[in-house]
Amino acid sequence: MKSTFAFELVRHRNRGLIAAAAFLGVVALGLACAGCGKHEVAEQASASSTGSTVAVPAVQSGTTSGTEAKLAQQSDEPIKSEELVPPEVSAWAADTLVAPGSVIEIQAKSSDDVTAVLLRDGIGRQQPFAFDSSSGAWHTFYRVPMRSEPERLGVSVTARTEHNRWRRVWIFFNVQPEDAEE
Repeated sequence: MKSTFAFELVRHRNRGLIAAAAFLGVVALGLACAGCGKHEVAEQASASSTGSTVAVPAVQSGTTSGTEAKLAQQSDEPIKSEELVPPEVSAWAADTLVAPGSVIEIQAKSSDDVTAVLLRDGIGRQQPFAFDSSSGAWHTFYRVPMRSEPERLGVSVTARTEHNRWRRVWIFFNVQPEDAEE
């Protein structure tokens, strides 16, 4: 009787181990399948983001990011609409050596599709450019901050189109130390 009881105990324990192994196998298989599905979705998303098809909805929604613009430019597919091409802009100032507190005029030339040009500095100021139809150029005035810690000041000039495509260029100024003015 004792041997039968021991045999049943071992058999019952083996069933438990087999059931646990089968359960772990099913869980591992489920995780592997779920992982493969996510990988495939990620591959499809990255494959579609490199084409110009992602840039079209971004333009239609009115927002673009720098990453989407770079992806659209790096694509091997041809650009199928002039709306997807970012504008061209160049900006300059008469002098790059400036004094704190001085006012400088910044001008920009752009492609014909540009609807707005905006100047930004690194301290949170931004201001729009005005378009001069007689010269075909954009211009604005900018006051150099009094407390310009670095000796070099950079401002960005961003041109935007009606389809919210944009291009940014930078102008750098050398700021004279305040004691050099005296």
